[in-house]
Amino acid sequence: MLAGSALAAFEAVFPSTIQTNANLTALTGWTLCYNITYGQSGISLNGPDFASMCGTGKLLVGCRLTGASTALVLAGGYWNETQGAGASPGGTVATNTTTRFYKNPSANFGFTNETNAAPAACVTATGPTDVCWETTGDATIVAAGVCAGTYVLSGSYEKIVFKSACDGLSAGNVCVSSRGACCAASTCSVSGACECTNSSVTGTLGQCDSSQTCNVTSGYITTTYKSSFSSCEAGNLCLLGDHCAGNGTCLEGTVPVIQPAPPQCQTSPTCNPSTGNFTFTPAADGTTCIISACTIGSSCLSGACTGGLPRVCTAMDNCHLAGTCSNTTGLCSNPPAPANTSCTTGLNACQVAGQCLANGTCVATVDVDCTTPLGCYGAGTCDLNNGQCINRPFLAAGTPCDDSNGCTPTSVCDGAGTCVANTTTTCTALNTCHRVGSCISYNSSYGACTNPLVLDGFACSPDACTIGATCSGGLCLGGSVLLCPGDQCNDPLGSCNVITGCYNPVPDGTACNDGNACTQDSTCTAGVCGLGTTNTSLPGCPASTIEWWFW
Repeated sequence: MLAGSALAAFEAVFPSTIQTNANLTALTGWTLCYNITYGQSGISLNGPDFASMCGTGKLLVGCRLTGASTALVLAGGYWNETQGAGASPGGTVATNTTTRFYKNPSANFGFTNETNAAPAACVTATGPTDVCWETTGDATIVAAGVCAGTYVLSGSYEKIVFKSACDGLSAGNVCVSSRGACCAASTCSVSGACECTNSSVTGTLGQCDSSQTCNVTSGYITTTYKSSFSSCEAGNLCLLGDHCAGNGTCLEGTVPVIQPAPPQCQTSPTCNPSTGNFTFTPAADGTTCIISACTIGSSCLSGACTGGLPRVCTAMDNCHLAGTCSNTTGLCSNPPAPANTSCTTGLNACQVAGQCLANGTCVATVDVDCTTPLGCYGAGTCDLNNGQCINRPFLAAGTPCDDSNGCTPTSVCDGAGTCVANTTTTCTALNTCHRVGSCISYNSSYGACTNPLVLDGFACSPDACTIGATCSGGLCLGGSVLLCPGDQCNDPLGSCNVITGCYNPVPDGTACNDGNACTQDSTCTAGVCGLGTTNTSLPGCPASTIEWWFW
């Protein structure tokens, strides 16, 4: 292969042997002057057109895959050396080389490295490094040929000819060199080589290159590389640790970049090697998320956080008001309630009411009263554990008290802490159609008697002047009027008083006859005729009324 220092020799002389896999982009001082694909007929090698295109000086003849930058085979010689007769051995050995050029007007044109090559040897492709172009009798190129031992070729292969850049030019003339990028100007040497006479570094430093210098002999740039493990970027921005290998190559790192925490409602970070940026996949709908610190119950929908309810702030105690939620912290403010607001927060069991101070503190204003006697107990002390009054002494027996019973109008202490009834309510029947009821206490100061009914049909008397009446639904109905017979001590005779009945006495002292012949001066008293005084003067009358009465 043409490479390195061999290229410089290629300027002045031909390569000594057939070159294989020659890098055509590295040729210096040569210009492609003719190419044609196998399978197509070409111009006459002896004609003026070929000489006009490629000159009559130095030539490089070869073949390649069509359009390739590498020649499968390549050899050099002068044009006049290719014009030898076709008789055996069939050609001439090129100057300064062991390559045998040949051209048989009736058969072929090309070269081989075989020492005793006949034209037929190329045609039959017996030499693996041969190149053969079949020609007609006037040396016109025809379709067939051989390339690197491959016989019967198609358009995949191409026949190529390079001419020297100084062909036809005198020494010192400017020539077009195909040297490296740092050769700014070239001139022809005495030997006919196109040599670099003005150089400059025009190459671009790679990220793992340290510096570049121009080799004026070859026209190529010499690069100094950065040391191994110098930082560089190999191209995959999703990997860290890229570093130079010490030969100008940037090696890809193996450490992946740290994945960012995906935004809420997003998941599965994926890194883009070209940008190093991450893309995400929407999280499952319903995944819990946070819109703000003061919103609760939000969830993901199509990759976005939606919904939720505002956080409700409540007062922490009696001496504070409900605050507002901070979107920064999610905490509620805690403003104090107005001074003197009623409160119980922080009070002990013996403190039953309080008021708020301006700073939100609750102070007691009302204590449990254990100094006032309660029931039949005197003043005591308050138990801080339960707020109950303890150590109360018994009040003296007979001390008025309230037993909370409305059916006991008066109550007194018994001296042992119990309030007992002193008097009780006595219940009576409302009328003859009601039975005697019982007292029911409705509160400590009020009690009332019940009035149960007697059975319907039960005998009753609505007043003292009605007889034969009966009860019906608590009412005394029916009956007849009582007829009073009347007598000398009841007036008027035959009348009845609804209150007293037939008892309707005349005034006490009214004269009456007591039915005793031995008495006189009898008078009525309370409706009854009383005994008068005994008249002993009457015959047969005893001396004493009493004695007579019992006699």
